[in-house]
Amino acid sequence: MDNLPEKWIRKAVSEAVGAFYIGDYLVKIFDTRVPAIELENDAFVIMSTQLTSESDNSKCGHIWESSLLLDITTIYRKPGNPGSRLLVDDITQEVKDSLDGLQLAVASGMSIINIDLEYPPGIFSSTKSENAFRKFIRITLKIN
Repeated sequence: MDNLPEKWIRKAVSEAVGAFYIGDYLVKIFDTRVPAIELENDAFVIMSTQLTSESDNSKCGHIWESSLLLDITTIYRKPGNPGSRLLVDDITQEVKDSLDGLQLAVASGMSIINIDLEYPPGIFSSTKSENAFRKFIRITLKIN
């Protein structure tokens, strides 16, 4: 029986991105949501929507195609109009660079054939007490 690739992809991305500093900000990666203990964190990456399909119609054998959306967020928690997109841009660049050479764990029994990165439009949201800047990276992998 073939392994489903989802958990192996999240594990590989989580290990590749890890935790890192951009200036004074410690940026961590989380699966699906930020844990309550981390809610005061002002810069983070969330592994969000994941979609996988399979195909047996290949001369290379069984092929999986899977995509994972990374939601890169910075929050400025002060009244007025604080912050800029610069920090979220820097984090996005660091995450992009960390995905170079991404590999699945040997225990998965799978290997990555191809990686494509897309950058959907970002989102800005504002309230009286905070501004949030979000950018996205969609990772699409072909795996066998």
